[in-house]
Amino acid sequence: NNLQGNVQVYENISGTRTQIGSERTGEHALDQIGKVSISSDGSILVIGAGGGNVSGSENITGQVRIYKNISNTWTQVAEDIEGEDTNDFFGTSVSLSNPGNVLIVGATTMTTSATKKGYVKVYDLTDALSTDNFAKPNFNIYPNPAKDIIHIALEDDLQMENVIIYNNLGQEIKTVNQSTIDISSLAKGLYFIEVHTNQGKASKKVVVE
Repeated sequence: NNLQGNVQVYENISGTRTQIGSERTGEHALDQIGKVSISSDGSILVIGAGGGNVSGSENITGQVRIYKNISNTWTQVAEDIEGEDTNDFFGTSVSLSNPGNVLIVGATTMTTSATKKGYVKVYDLTDALSTDNFAKPNFNIYPNPAKDIIHIALEDDLQMENVIIYNNLGQEIKTVNQSTIDISSLAKGLYFIEVHTNQGKASKKVVVE
């Protein structure tokens, strides 16, 4: 009744709706959590609370939290992302790219200011989500920037399963299962290389020039 809001995530497993992890509930009255976006593989969850405020006061900046499914538990990664000013209602809308590495957050900004009529912010979550089962230093991409060919080097006892290339809009461009990749057909720009191994996955940026 106090508009805290809550979020529950379910997966259809053989025709049965099964809850994934525990529910997330607003911490204060009028938090209004419930705006959600989830990555295509179901591992990254973003929850927006347009009325949220850590202090629980009337200073409604709004906030967004990012969760990762680790062993069937929604574990928060990174710090809360909060709106800029009172009554921004930041987190009224949230949207993740397919791989979950780019986040867009909207704020309706119900204010009398003549210069602020709502805004949208875009976040690169690559670093925040790098806490995969293996750390970034265990896989390297070279050369970077690159033109025609890139090479992926795995350290330790990692075994490659596949590699997915996404453009900077989060759209899947290419999937391969080899460590040397021909990128000559790609347009110039920023790409995200997501490497899947027997011990997890991680991603890095590559510039094609």
